Amino acid sequence: MAKNAPQLRIFHGDDEFAITEALQKAKADFTAIDSTGLNFTELDGQKTTIGALRAVTDAVPFLSETRLVVLRDVLAKGRGKQSLMNDLLGYLAALPAFTQLIMVETKAIPKNSRLLKEVAKHPSHAIKLFGVPKGEALQKWIVKRTKLQGGEISPQAAAVLAAAINEDPRVASQEIEKLLLYTRLERPIAPEDVELLTPAASNANIFDYVDALGGRNARKAFATLQTLLAQPGQEPMQVFSMIVRQYRLLLLAREVMDQGGNDGDVMKALGVHSFVARKLVNQARRMRLSQLEKIYRRLLELDLAMKSGSNPPTVLDTLTAGLTI
Repeated sequence: MAKNAPQLRIFHGDDEFAITEALQKAKADFTAIDSTGLNFTELDGQKTTIGALRAVTDAVPFLSETRLVVLRDVLAKGRGKQSLMNDLLGYLAALPAFTQLIMVETKAIPKNSRLLKEVAKHPSHAIKLFGVPKGEALQKWIVKRTKLQGGEISPQAAAVLAAAINEDPRVASQEIEKLLLYTRLERPIAPEDVELLTPAASNANIFDYVDALGGRNARKAFATLQTLLAQPGQEPMQVFSMIVRQYRLLLLAREVMDQGGNDGDVMKALGVHSFVARKLVNQARRMRLSQLEKIYRRLLELDLAMKSGSNPPTVLDTLTAGLTI
């Protein structure tokens, strides 16, 4: 076996990125002992029959001591044959000692699954659940991932990035690579780096903008507005839409809070990241519902004005000035 790898393995869960990496490592470990490529096979569990599977798994490896077989999506529904499972359950105990079998499912398998129970009986097995990290766990994942790639990121920057990538580890990894190239590994990644290079992190600047409006800080509000407008590919109407969305979220958060809700309730009700929920609660706490409703009505008026021909940059300047005087 490759580096004493378990003979029978299951990789399952909704973190497709982590599963892909685990599978790549398993293939690399196998290639280290068999570089011919003749003893590796990948099969689609929705199309493969038990006969086709056994034709591969029972075949003696060619000029090698072992073979590796990857079987995908046996449990997936609505995409072909479903008869393989029962046959597979009866076959696993008879899997030849020279064959490594990895079953991959891109959804979490229920704990009471017959498949998990049967695999657990095997003397050489491993069952790995890969769940997408969320909230604080995602921030810690970003910090750890950055270190693995030879760099460093501040906790604040990790929080901003976590909020921006919508709980997608693959996107987070890509953004980390881009940020490390930008900083050249000369310093930790800072929140400003994330806001500059990660498009969705513009939401963080929206919080700063609204904070400045709430504090009647015209200088900071106009400076933050210019930062938003300077984002690559950012149009004034897009910035205005972000502002409208932010105040809509604040309105909804204030309503949840007025009913006795906390950060967790806001997160569930609005379907936002925990980091975003905390920021919304902090901002909404400083405003009355009536104030937010008045601002939101004003935003709707400005939206109609722009659709009637008013210049978007001028409207944004007017909004900023009107809320800071």
